[in-house]
Amino acid sequence: MKKIVLTTLLLCSGNVLALDYFVQGGLHFGGDKLAQAQFTNGKSDSIKAGELISLSAGIGSEIIDGVEARVLAGAKFDTINAKNGDVIFLRYPIEALVLYQAGEKIY
Repeated sequence: MKKIVLTTLLLCSGNVLALDYFVQGGLHFGGDKLAQAQFTNGKSDSIKAGELISLSAGIGSEIIDGVEARVLAGAKFDTINAKNGDVIFLRYPIEALVLYQAGEKIY
């Protein structure tokens, strides 16, 4: 059993995965309305599911020639602030992508 494991490790040692690191941010608009706040001055504000800021980081690697896999994790949030309370929308999206490169284009 030890010989099989050692042989497998030696055969695979030439195929080292090179990892790429990514950081991305976004500014988003639209989505379903989740909450609305009325202020004492007559103004109002709302939080929508797909709106405002997202930040994420991840890794990627070329798994075979021309095909890259990426995994990213991040946070997406929006807030309404008032003197008597706050409304916060926060979620943690995880993205898994497989990209194919044909020439100069990536799909």
